[in-house]
Formats: sequence, C-alpha cells, structure tokens
Amino acid sequence: MKLGIKKKGHTSHRYIIPGLVILTLAAFLFFQQFNSFKETRQAAADERQALQQTRERLEELMLLEEQSAALQNRLAVLENQLPDAPGEENLIVILNDLSRRCGVQLTQITFGEPINHQEYTELPFDLTFTGSFRNILDLTGELQHTPRLLRINELVMTKDSVSPAEVNTDISASAFYTAN
Repeated sequence: MKLGIKKKGHTSHRYIIPGLVILTLAAFLFFQQFNSFKETRQAAADERQALQQTRERLEELMLLEEQSAALQNRLAVLENQLPDAPGEENLIVILNDLSRRCGVQLTQITFGEPINHQEYTELPFDLTFTGSFRNILDLTGELQHTPRLLRINELVMTKDSVSPAEVNTDISASAFYTAN
C-alpha cells in the first residue's frame, strides 16, 4: 500500500509543476496582452490627436484657398495702383478725366522731384482746379477711387475773384510707384 500512496503523491507533483508552468505562462501572456492593449490604446489616442490637428490645418488651408482668389484680385489692384514707373502722362490723363466728370477745370499741374523711400517712390505734384464748391468736393471724394494710389497732402480753397460762384483750389498731393 505504501507504493500506491507514493505513486499518488508523485503523480500530483507531476501535474502541479506543469500546471504552475502553464499558469505562469498564461499570466505572462495575459500581462503581455494587457501591455500591448495599453500601448495600442495610447497609439490610437495619439493618432486621433494627430488626425484632429491635421483636420484643423486642413480647415486653415481651405480657408486660405478660399481667400486666395480675393487676395490675388487685391494684389492685381494694388499693382495697378503702384506701377513700376512714375507714369506722369497717365496721371495727367486720369486727373483730366476726373476733373471733366466732376465738372471742374484742371488749370495747372506741376510735378516735383521724386522722393525715394525704402520700398516705394513718392511723386509729389501740385494741382490747381477751378469750379463750384460742390464740384470741388465731389472731385476730392473721387480722388480716392482713381486707378493710381494718391494722397492729398494739402488743400487750399480761395474764392474766385472773377466768378463768386466758383472757387480756386490748390491741391498738393503725391502719387506712388514701386521703382527705386
């Protein structure tokens, strides 16, 4: 009978050790799977955050693309308003046309010496107009909408000695261009 008991003890050790090895291996595999799951979750969260940042950047780029056409048009307008040469002849044509449309007479235009600035050149000029007060006001308002960029530096109105209904107006102004 002793032999039978020893066999049972010996047999249970035979199953306990492989059972413990299998249990340890299963725990190790579970731990590995758990760590792998945590890493995968973190990677997925990082990818979601990167995706969100990419979407935000895409929205910014799409907005810029929508604004691109308007900015290109604005650039073309500004390039026309700031030509690469003084264009005195063109400026005279513009001012003559403007004075006719506003019902005033351009009696004199005198150009000064160009003034170089860092990114542009200023072309000063003096104008003399004769017309009604209302028409002169219309002219000064229309000067804002010329194809050239202009700045009025000084405006002096005096009553016309010949016709009391009219005023003589001296305007000191500047046009601009990009050549230095």
